[in-house]
Amino acid sequence: MKQRLFKWMKRIFLGLLILIMALLIAGYTYESISRKNVKKKFPPPGQLVDIGTHKLHFRISGSGNETIVFDAGSGEQGSYGFLMLEEELGKHATLISYDRAGINWSEQGPAERNGVRIADELYAALQKLGSKGPLYWLVIRREVCI
Repeated sequence: MKQRLFKWMKRIFLGLLILIMALLIAGYTYESISRKNVKKKFPPPGQLVDIGTHKLHFRISGSGNETIVFDAGSGEQGSYGFLMLEEELGKHATLISYDRAGINWSEQGPAERNGVRIADELYAALQKLGSKGPLYWLVIRREVCI
């Protein structure tokens, strides 16, 4: 009796394990296909700047002698977190909004994300864009409180 019960439990466990694995594979496949379709349907509205290891997405708007660089520190919305500010500030300055590596249209960077790497990538991209000073860097970071 115990052997039969153990045999059935073993089959049920194995069946559940196979089901979970199949669902994980199906979910991963669906996500991969969806990401490719989104990139095709919604091309980047700005430009991709190649910094050697990957490409970062930048949107440049406005006009003026000063340049304001918008950086979404929390990364939630990327370059789109500043649209309301850009409408007004674009009358007085050149505006550069960008997506950090792995956010929106920017490619994932090859190494661990840290402050030094993020600053180096932004600096390299601004050099490629030919941005001239004075540059002002505006970082918006949202804290989540529970």
